[in-house]
Amino acid sequence: MLVRQKLGLLLLLAAASLPGYAQQGSQSGSGFSIDGSVRDTSDQHGLENVRINLKQPDGSPVSSTLTKANGVFEFTGIANGEYLLEVNVQDYEPLQQSVEISNSARRGLSLLVTRASILLNSNTSSSVISAHQLSVPRKAQDEFNKGMTLLYNKSDYRGAIAEFQRAIKDFPSYYEAYALIGAAYQSLGEIPEAEEALRKSVELSTGKYTEAMYLLSALLLNAKRYAEAATLARKCVEADAVSWQGPFELARALFGLQQYDEAEKNADLAREKNPGFPDIHILLANIHIARRDLNSLAADLDTYLRISPNGPDVDWVRDTQERMQEARKQQEEIEARKKARGKAIAGGQNLGGAGASDSDDPDEPDLPPLPPPTPTNP
Repeated sequence: MLVRQKLGLLLLLAAASLPGYAQQGSQSGSGFSIDGSVRDTSDQHGLENVRINLKQPDGSPVSSTLTKANGVFEFTGIANGEYLLEVNVQDYEPLQQSVEISNSARRGLSLLVTRASILLNSNTSSSVISAHQLSVPRKAQDEFNKGMTLLYNKSDYRGAIAEFQRAIKDFPSYYEAYALIGAAYQSLGEIPEAEEALRKSVELSTGKYTEAMYLLSALLLNAKRYAEAATLARKCVEADAVSWQGPFELARALFGLQQYDEAEKNADLAREKNPGFPDIHILLANIHIARRDLNSLAADLDTYLRISPNGPDVDWVRDTQERMQEARKQQEEIEARKKARGKAIAGGQNLGGAGASDSDDPDEPDLPPLPPPTPTNP
């Protein structure tokens, strides 16, 4: 049984408690709600931290969100009409499910995703993982599955670690189990133990299990060990050239190293591969703040609000838009003063007192420091 369920987010988000359902249909001032859960068809366990896209029937994006504990998700402020719910989870078959809003909320939808068929003749890294999984003894698989249930459904991190350790005892090269031990330790805040387990997973898989590499990269980024994270993220890109996660992790690391040109190039690549992931646009926004590129920043913020109007960073985005507008006003005022001074000098006048010159005005307005990009890795 493959386990590639957006594990990176377990390094960054504590397990959320199951939100209570609203009592009055969850109608907001601007629309209705859609909620439900994403579950694995094999054992019905909820998939946490999975990206769900809400789209128009023609594929135009409406919003995007991440599932919480037990796979629960919710979209709010949705207008009447027909929509598509889209779920793409690595190693699962893609899922699209239609839903219609007609003057009421849609509650309790169940999105069941099925693991993709194992392709032993493929040369991709995921096929290596699949072949490896086939060699796992049944007893170890059962222990591994028990650990998953404790980790994902019950947030029992100690219990999950114990089950994964039993699985490893029965199958010492079980690098998937080491990766989940690392995720569980991270959730417990025991970072050295998490790093040790993740490095063991990377070592046993000889760098082919990219989920462990993404987890470890995120851990290093959280610790501000940017150079180490960048080195590992480059290996992720080499090992999994198709995925957007490698360029995204690399861009985050390069941003931390203040290597903004290369960071932007990799963030752009991640955006090309997954344009509907909101945090890529948050990262690009921060890169463009650092580069003083207000035009690109405006596009980043507008895109985020379009694809994730109810996302967790909406307040940050709107605050940044206000600051950006103020910076643009300052820039216009500076340019106006420069033009006036140039005309005055050409006419033999001296504005601003003796010694005044163009250097008295900054070339660009000062945009106040803003928070770093949300360190999300789905």
